[in-house]
Amino acid sequence: MRSGVLYGAWDVYQALRLLRPDVVHIHGRLQAVAPAALYRQAFNPQARVVITFHTMPHVRDYLEVPSGNGGEYAGPRKVAARFLLANCDRVTAVSHSIVHSLRHDVRLPIGNYDVVRAGSEHEPVDSSRVEAARALWPCAGRTPILSTVGVLSWDWKVAGHKLCMEALPHVKATFSQVQLLVAGDGRYRQYLQAVIEAHGLQNDVRLLGNVDDVPALLNVTDLYVHMGLNEGSPHAIIEAMAAGKPIVAARAAGIPEIVEDGKTGLLVEPDPRSVADGVLRLLSDRPLARRLAQAAYAYARSHLTWRRVALDCIRIYRSRKSDASEK
Repeated sequence: MRSGVLYGAWDVYQALRLLRPDVVHIHGRLQAVAPAALYRQAFNPQARVVITFHTMPHVRDYLEVPSGNGGEYAGPRKVAARFLLANCDRVTAVSHSIVHSLRHDVRLPIGNYDVVRAGSEHEPVDSSRVEAARALWPCAGRTPILSTVGVLSWDWKVAGHKLCMEALPHVKATFSQVQLLVAGDGRYRQYLQAVIEAHGLQNDVRLLGNVDDVPALLNVTDLYVHMGLNEGSPHAIIEAMAAGKPIVAARAAGIPEIVEDGKTGLLVEPDPRSVADGVLRLLSDRPLARRLAQAAYAYARSHLTWRRVALDCIRIYRSRKSDASEK
């Protein structure tokens, strides 16, 4: 699609006109509702228009460096968003927290909605992939290995990575050989590099950049840590659950909707000392870590699969606008 709102909308409309779908499912981009509604009116009155919100609205900055976001739904954008939402047959989101924030922080009129979380499948990782991962990210025999996954383009994800780094010196006091692997890349990479240098963690933290084989990364991980501060339903956590890894995550935004404290992981307050305490607890209590990891794996296998996502989407495509399952 070409860049720009008008060009992009025209491209979407032309594609719909040629494909003649029965369902138009939009992911996050409200402006795509306009060509979908126009297509429905002109070519297929029975077509369903569904929108899914994947991320929390950005309502504040999370770093010392301003993001310059300005809010996705400020001023005229909010008026346009209200109009476009009225043309959707169903509204879905990957967590209740997203809808709550859209309703109360942004004041969008979202009525009935469904929650459809992302899915994952356990993927066995053979030894060749593990060795390739270790070659790409040499850890020099250090243990334990912590990992966290999140693009470095969103300030709330980067703020979470920063918390993990600030917690590391407290963990090192007990586990001197601990290492943190950070997967993801983006415009805040230099910011995090400065954090590493400020805390003297050059030998303890590795910024891996974008990682193609996340299952292999999780395979070499002893403990997965996720401190995103404005997450809707982080897929990285779901992948760690499906990989059967013990998890320490922030008690923030939508994370508690997928991680149950003390049952499928540990939830901690988003501050360095609390993060370190949670990490130390699981690194020191291996039976507890194993129990939480097994429970997380079982939950992912039963509730967070792509088959379940597909079945939920089919149900939503067939539902009426007034239905409200909120599953």
